[in-house]
Amino acid sequence: MLNQRWRLAVVATLLTPPLLWLGWSGPTVNTPAPSGGAEENVDFFIEQARITRWQEDGSEAHQINTELMQHLPELSLTRLHNPEVNVPGQDETTPYRLRADTGEVPDSHEQVELAGGVLLHDNSQSEATVKLSTEQLTLYPAEERAHTAQIVRVERGDDTTEALGMDVYFEEQRIELLSDVKGVYHAQ
Repeated sequence: MLNQRWRLAVVATLLTPPLLWLGWSGPTVNTPAPSGGAEENVDFFIEQARITRWQEDGSEAHQINTELMQHLPELSLTRLHNPEVNVPGQDETTPYRLRADTGEVPDSHEQVELAGGVLLHDNSQSEATVKLSTEQLTLYPAEERAHTAQIVRVERGDDTTEALGMDVYFEEQRIELLSDVKGVYHAQ
């Protein structure tokens, strides 16, 4: 009987340290650290979405095409994946086309934030179309304008212009470069 107690004491002594270590160290599963921000719970999504916004007079304000649209209620916004935004020009037949890697539209719909490889194409009937590129652009549909504080590259034919910051006024067909403007122009 003393021999059985001795065996039990040895087994208990050998098992206690590993069991205590496992209990104190917690699970070995990698859990993400809390980000401190709101959770990104999607309450609905739409694949291959086409959203058209209309003006009060019934004309098209702009159209957004996106591979995936996800609404995030905790953040009060809709996230767009690879969005393309078409903004009608003066004659409503030659739109400006904006593309980006991602986009976000707040629930207020006051603006469209485009980020990552943003390209703006002017599909006018002129000889050389204008192509603008930047990393971030905010579109204000109600004001028919766009703004960025990032570096912008404007290409028209062989001519290029770079600047820091830009405002685009779609109705006026006007681009305002804000600072540090540098250009390369080829004489004809």
